[in-house]
Amino acid sequence: MSKHLKFLLIGCIILVTPHSVFADYVVNTGPGNTFVSGVQVKSTQWVAGQFTLNQSFSTIVDIEGWFALTGGTITVAIYGNNFNSGSPIPDSNISYGSWAFSVLDMADYDPNNSTIDPDTPDSFGWAGVSGVSLNLSAGTYWAAFEVRSGQNYNGFMPDMYDENDNPLSSDILAEYAWWRSPRWRNANSSYETFGLRIGNPVPIPSALLLLASGLLGIAGFNKRKQK
Repeated sequence: MSKHLKFLLIGCIILVTPHSVFADYVVNTGPGNTFVSGVQVKSTQWVAGQFTLNQSFSTIVDIEGWFALTGGTITVAIYGNNFNSGSPIPDSNISYGSWAFSVLDMADYDPNNSTIDPDTPDSFGWAGVSGVSLNLSAGTYWAAFEVRSGQNYNGFMPDMYDENDNPLSSDILAEYAWWRSPRWRNANSSYETFGLRIGNPVPIPSALLLLASGLLGIAGFNKRKQK
């Protein structure tokens, strides 16, 4: 097999192999604050944020929240929207999936007095799951962060406002909720907001076509050269 034919074969294999790149977030509030303000998340108190997908079909691969990075295990779940509660809350009877993950212990955090060391730059960050491959149609959903039975996270999700109560982003979610047994409740305070980002893979066929056309061009050039 000639050298240019080998290159062409390799290029064709690459071309037919599924490729995607994480190109954008379908939901992205931006990060929350980096000081002591927000909601505590623990086994007796969970939080959720409402989001809307406008695309007719989306494949969700990443779901992350903005955390004060206190170590522990926690779950993120996707629920439908409860339209019959008066105020919007997650519908726990409509579950699209849940995934456990660990939050790294990188914060100088004391759950007993809820203090964060603001001089520790690594005290805050995104934590969540990736590679979940969840297919959702257009509609309204909730992403909930829950400390379920057997999990031990007892930490803090900073809110979306600065020290002067100014919003940190124009993309703060429209609705938030919090859970205490036995039910979800709609949140009506800025301190119960939190950062959320949800991503999906986006194919890049143009790059693959460019690669293929380049390989074909090289093959054609080599063929003419051999004549």
